[in-house]
Amino acid sequence: MYNQKNKEFLFGILLGYLLTIYLFNNRRDSSADISVNFQNLSSYGDRQQLARKQGKLLCWVVTAPQNQFKALMVKETWGRRCDKLLFFSSRNDTSLPAIGLPIEVDSRNQLWNKAKLTYRYIYSNFLDEYDWFYKADDDTYTIVENLRRLLSSMNFSEPLILGRRFHDFVSGGSGYVMTRETIRRLVEQGLDKDICKSQLPGRADDLILGNSF
Repeated sequence: MYNQKNKEFLFGILLGYLLTIYLFNNRRDSSADISVNFQNLSSYGDRQQLARKQGKLLCWVVTAPQNQFKALMVKETWGRRCDKLLFFSSRNDTSLPAIGLPIEVDSRNQLWNKAKLTYRYIYSNFLDEYDWFYKADDDTYTIVENLRRLLSSMNFSEPLILGRRFHDFVSGGSGYVMTRETIRRLVEQGLDKDICKSQLPGRADDLILGNSF
């Protein structure tokens, strides 16, 4: 009787082991199938044609020295899916890298001045190379593929600004997108001719930007 119980016990262990191996291999094969299907789904249609229709996307992220970890997370996640990724801070940071802007104190009172410097930098260095310009904060998360799909239905030759609308401005926290023509008009007609207010301490940059158009 004792030996019979031992045999049944050992048989149960062996059966469970074999079943575990079977399920593990079957799950691994299923995961591979899902991965292949996802790759096929992501390449649905002519990806190059879609890219041409969408235009090239530059993303710039406004950050600060104390938020380096947040900025690095952007760089390692959604930021990699942009055609170009820039970081702007109050000092240079080679680990991102971040472009240091000439502002004395990196505080909320300097948000508009900081924003104006980023517009001018992009205007001077990247205006002719990209079609869409997406501004985000270092705590913003963006599904870039969805953004590209949205932009593919729009004309980047027109003066457009897109984002989450609050009354008469678009939210800077969730990010907003500008076309090349919008950046050009903003700098040449808004900043250079001082239509956009030069000093409004304590006011959010997205609010000032919205009131300037």
